[in-house]
Amino acid sequence: MKTKSSALVLLAFVCTLVAAEVNAQTQPAASSKTILVVDRGNIQRSVVAQLVFQRIIKERGLEQRYRVISRGMQGTPASPEIPMHNNLRFYSAANGSVGMEWEHSEPTLQELGLLADFTQHKATVLTRKDLEEATLVISMDTPTVSDPTYGIEAQFKEFRAKVMLFTELVGSGAGIADGYGSSDPKRHRQLILDVDRIARQGFDELLRRVNK
Repeated sequence: MKTKSSALVLLAFVCTLVAAEVNAQTQPAASSKTILVVDRGNIQRSVVAQLVFQRIIKERGLEQRYRVISRGMQGTPASPEIPMHNNLRFYSAANGSVGMEWEHSEPTLQELGLLADFTQHKATVLTRKDLEEATLVISMDTPTVSDPTYGIEAQFKEFRAKVMLFTELVGSGAGIADGYGSSDPKRHRQLILDVDRIARQGFDELLRRVNK
């Protein structure tokens, strides 16, 4: 009986350690700041921005100070219809996508070294909790902020002061338009390259805004 009891105690201890490790990996550190990137569906633009920001943070050894997540407006109360698929790789000709968004995006993601992490992403709906925890909210385009039906201003107006447009990181108010439905391979390539460029060029401005 004593041996069995000791084994149960050891098992409980191991389970506690595992749970603590999982929690540490999924929750922001107490002293870290969360950067939240948002677009319509959390399928393409916001994911690229998230991955590039994360890469730079890792290169600079800032993982304990900053956390980057991305979310989508589709699935929120005012826009309840979630995306058809949870990753861009399913928006392919094989799945009946007229735009063939995946075929037109994959080569550029591969070129930038983002492909492996990108294919592991799962589109996630924006929640009030995400906005509460975020230090700064990055909107990929203007409708994400100001659309009168589904925008952040319409649904979560108390968090508007946290929000800035992605392209403002490099002094532009243009935003990055959604590529969904486009069958133009050049558009998808340029979209990804633009997000990558702005995320890299605007990273120091991002940190300045997060820390001000």
